[in-house]
Amino acid sequence: MFKLLASTPINIGRIGGIGKLGDTLNETPSTIFTRIARFFSNIIGLLTLAAGLWFIIQIFIAGYNWISAGGDKQQLQLAQKKITNSIMGLFIVVAAYTFIGIIGLFLGLNILNIEIILALLKP
Repeated sequence: MFKLLASTPINIGRIGGIGKLGDTLNETPSTIFTRIARFFSNIIGLLTLAAGLWFIIQIFIAGYNWISAGGDKQQLQLAQKKITNSIMGLFIVVAAYTFIGIIGLFLGLNILNIEIILALLKP
């Protein structure tokens, strides 16, 4: 009889996930929770930084559009609208961050610190 290649077991080694976050086969639950908490904390920080950079880029583009409007009222109004929308967007990001912090303060939880919340959920 024929022995098919698909029926031959092949040792592919240990599969532990992608990067440091996925390599959790030999770790205790507390270090896994710490890594997950750091991951979410880094994501929140990255998104906040991205929102700030997006605000700066939009303000520069709107300022350039304002300068290059050349007396065209429609171009000037579009630039003013872009500046207003940029400021409102930044205000929404800051307000959301503040609102989450205040809600956490009233509930007695530090919602912005994911590590504390995961520690409460740990079995």
